[in-house]
Amino acid sequence: MWFQWVVIPKFAQDLPMLFETHEKYIQEEQATRSETGADIMTLSFESFGLIEALHSRGINVRYLGIVYTFLTPRKHQRIASRDNCLALLLLEMVVRTLKLDLRKRLRRCMQKLKEPLDEPFHRLVVNYLNVVFGSSTESTHFWETKLMQDVEAKFDGAKFSKIEGHFPFKDFTAYVIAMVMVMPIASAR
Repeated sequence: MWFQWVVIPKFAQDLPMLFETHEKYIQEEQATRSETGADIMTLSFESFGLIEALHSRGINVRYLGIVYTFLTPRKHQRIASRDNCLALLLLEMVVRTLKLDLRKRLRRCMQKLKEPLDEPFHRLVVNYLNVVFGSSTESTHFWETKLMQDVEAKFDGAKFSKIEGHFPFKDFTAYVIAMVMVMPIASAR
C-alpha cells in the first residue's frame, strides 16, 4: 500500500520535471553541436529513459497505468511537461501491449500450423499492422475496444475509458507514434 500511495505518486509528481530537465539537456546538446533536423520533442521522446527512471525508483513497468493516473495537473507543474509525460506513458503502454498482442497471435498461428513456413507469419504481421495503422472500421474498433481494454488489463490503474471520456485514443497514439517513429526517418533524408 505504501508503495502505491507514496512512491508512485511521488514519481508521478517528479516525472514532468525529469522530462523537462531532459528536454533542456537535449536543447543544449543540439545547440552545441549545431544540429538541425529532428525537433526537440522527437529527440526527447526517443532518448528519455522512462523505464530506467521507473526502475531507479523501484517501480515495475506494470505500474505505468498507476503513474498515468497519478499524473494530474498541479499548480507547480507546467501543463506542457505534464502532457508530454502523459503522451510518453501512453505511448509506452500502447507499444508494449501491441507487442504482446502480436506475439500472442504469432504463437497461436505457430501452434495451428506446426510447419516451418514463413508466408503465414508474414501475412499475419502485415494484416496486424494494417489493423493497427489502418483507417478501416476494423482498425477503429480494434483501437476503441480491444487495445484500450488490453492496455487497461496489462497496466494496473490504467482506466482510459473513465479518465479520458471520449478521448480519441487511436488518433492521439497514432500521432505520438508518427512523431517518434516517422520524424527521425524524414529528418535523416
